[in-house]
Amino acid sequence: MTRLTHVGTYRRDVHASIERVWENALDWEHLPWLHSSSFSAVTLLERSSAHWRAAMTVAGLLPLRMVVELRTDRARLAYMTKTLEGLGAGTEIRTQLERLGDRTTRIAVGFHLAGAARLVARGAGARYTQLYTRLWDEDERMMQQRQAVLDDDDARRRAKAELTTSDGTSDRRVALGHVDSLRGRLPLIVETGRGPVRIVDTESELVAYRTRCPHLGGPLDDATVVDGIVTCPWHGYRFDVRSGAPVGAHACRLLAAPRVDVDPTSGEVELVWK
Repeated sequence: MTRLTHVGTYRRDVHASIERVWENALDWEHLPWLHSSSFSAVTLLERSSAHWRAAMTVAGLLPLRMVVELRTDRARLAYMTKTLEGLGAGTEIRTQLERLGDRTTRIAVGFHLAGAARLVARGAGARYTQLYTRLWDEDERMMQQRQAVLDDDDARRRAKAELTTSDGTSDRRVALGHVDSLRGRLPLIVETGRGPVRIVDTESELVAYRTRCPHLGGPLDDATVVDGIVTCPWHGYRFDVRSGAPVGAHACRLLAAPRVDVDPTSGEVELVWK
């Protein structure tokens, strides 16, 4: 049995529910996207409702490959990430969770290295702490945005009211002004009764698409649109903004969006919901 050396523990109160933390721990797909400064590629090898194992490449001038496995123990509010092959083989990262409230979770992340010498271990503890501070900064922002999406969905379901503008008229048509003025403001986020949409100009065609990724609610409002394709910054899911169709192996489609109508005579533009 390989002897492990404890080189440090990172402690933090994360402003996200424990449900979001579990969701995040089992979400292997976000690693090379949300954490692109740390990982450049991840390939899933095996997964279940309680674990995953993946081959990943560490970002850097000399990319290094490793095989990592994460296993959860929900009864004990704990999970462990173990390096099985490659850089740091045998290393175990043990995370203990504590529910502090509905939207706050305390974490303690212990770093255990295989056969680390004492002098090297001290330096390794500082490096792991720095790395995990950055990773949890990025994860916390994603979990908070994810929670906001779920809260918004709950609020809309509770409302159970027809979508109307503030003056009580139908919100199926939204005036955007003259086309020349509008093009100068693109890309543009427009709030509607059915949620925000983003208007972009792709190949001289004005297109509107919903600003939420249908996968887990990732933000598409600032994403770059290239040749009509938008990429989610959380998981790399790609979509054609003109049709909403998926690009790649995933099956998600963008949420239904309004049509952008340009009056050929006046040049006035409207968003038109079906």
